[in-house]
Amino acid sequence: MSTTTTDGIRVTFRPAYWPERSSPEAGQFAFMYTVEIANVGSEAAQLRSRHWVITDANARVEEVRGLGLMWGVEFAAPPHHPAFGAPGRAVVDAAFRNGLLVYPAGGALPGSPVNQILVGPPLTITAAELEELGTLLRRSVREAFA
Repeated sequence: MSTTTTDGIRVTFRPAYWPERSSPEAGQFAFMYTVEIANVGSEAAQLRSRHWVITDANARVEEVRGLGLMWGVEFAAPPHHPAFGAPGRAVVDAAFRNGLLVYPAGGALPGSPVNQILVGPPLTITAAELEELGTLLRRSVREAFA
């Protein structure tokens, strides 16, 4: 885990080995990452760009830069729930009914479920629109898992 705070914004980065997507016998090792961004300062802030510097075990450095933000959210439904096989799809459908466009993700490998969504607001989004996006997304998740 790595944590850095700059100008009142704390970024915590947690890598984790992903055994289900790894093949050690073939020399392939997959990792997943959780990035938590928190405003620990006294002023309001809005994420407008990002710059990650990632160093692997062999000291190779990769940089990821981008404008705006994109969220990837993963869901799990209990085995008895109707959304169990594709919880991401259930959220996408509920969001669409609520007037919010999000993208289904996951399911790229045979037999893997659509268990994620991508949210990609435009660079021109206002604070009020971002608040509305959050409200609609929360409502959609509640409806998908009701």
